Amino acid sequence: MALHRVSPVGVLAPEPDGDRLVHPDAGLPGPERLRHGYAQSKWVAEALVAQAAARGLPVTVHRPTRISADTATGICQPADYFWLLLGACAEAGPAPTVDGPAFDLVPVDHVREAVVALTRRPDTVGRTFHLAADTLLPLSTAVSWLRELGYGIGDTTAAAWRTRVEERRLPRGLTLLSTVRDGPGKAALRYDTGPTRALLPDTVPTALDRDCSRRPCPTSSARKPSPRRGDPRSVRRPDATATTPSCVHAST
Repeated sequence: MALHRVSPVGVLAPEPDGDRLVHPDAGLPGPERLRHGYAQSKWVAEALVAQAAARGLPVTVHRPTRISADTATGICQPADYFWLLLGACAEAGPAPTVDGPAFDLVPVDHVREAVVALTRRPDTVGRTFHLAADTLLPLSTAVSWLRELGYGIGDTTAAAWRTRVEERRLPRGLTLLSTVRDGPGKAALRYDTGPTRALLPDTVPTALDRDCSRRPCPTSSARKPSPRRGDPRSVRRPDATATTPSCVHAST
């Protein structure tokens, strides 16, 4: 029986001038370029698994990119960074789309199916597999979907967005200040899914699109709070009959 470790791609921090396509068999790079404690702790966990593998434990590592909503139900993790950022953009008014990031969002149902299928194959032992959508979703595209739902969100640079959040002391944005930087940053990385596709040719992820983002989420809609005075939902969403994206409910 093998140990299967699900580890985020956030453990990877290649050199700025290195290959932007990250190969799963390239080995785990050092942690020196990891900025946040979460990624550092995940790196330590994967490094320990690598040590166990070197001592003879059969190990398979699965590295998903940012896990997004279920394509059938819209159920997601509303505390994930992507949804928190959308909520902060609705709160601030403008969004840092001019030089904003792009996200490789892989649906949770694809991750589930792929991991289960890989664990049932003995030829995956000792290997690492990337689970990715292979398509980047720009923040500007996600914001455009919110505009279609009635949110009056403009466009700005990352620097101007940070200044606005700091000056107005916007609570949602303040928690994300250190993560919103100029330029695409780590989101520009691509993750090689060739080995995964070779073993699972029929397991193909569905990209998050506008229709998927509109699916109501039963877990979040039940908790949707009433807009408070000053809440951006009360002034930037004139169409009260529009369907709010499930995960934006909880984050905005």
